[in-house]
Amino acid sequence: MLLTRFAHFFGMCLWLGGMVAAMVIAVAARSESVSSRVSLFHLLGRVYSFVIGPGAILTLLSGVALTMSMGQATGGGTGSLGTWVMQATGLLAGGLVLFAGLPTATKLARVADMVDENGPPPIFDRLRKRLAAVAHAVAVLAVLSLYFGTVVR
Repeated sequence: MLLTRFAHFFGMCLWLGGMVAAMVIAVAARSESVSSRVSLFHLLGRVYSFVIGPGAILTLLSGVALTMSMGQATGGGTGSLGTWVMQATGLLAGGLVLFAGLPTATKLARVADMVDENGPPPIFDRLRKRLAAVAHAVAVLAVLSLYFGTVVR
């Protein structure tokens, strides 16, 4: 149980820390030259692949394990409203990261290679905007999950 909690908190640190780093990289890319922007979007893809994705997976798996052990410890009890909201928002945020954010970031990194003297292809801006929208939604859900898991719980 203690190791599972550690894995859950460690996964959250990776996930949320990686999201903050990704947001800083995305904002910094706006004021850079085209060649630097390509490098930054490659870096953004790596942050999603090596930090955010594994952090989300670790958080979700350990969260499921904690939920299962909570049911065993309480004799099948369902937990408080704060716990339910934390679980629902965490699962939704994790699903968004794994099934929308991660594929979009890796595709954006691949499309960044297609940037030439004419600028990026049209799909580049669509992917960039989609990734920004997913990141904002995940950030809101993560804050709600943390709030309900700590304050309301």
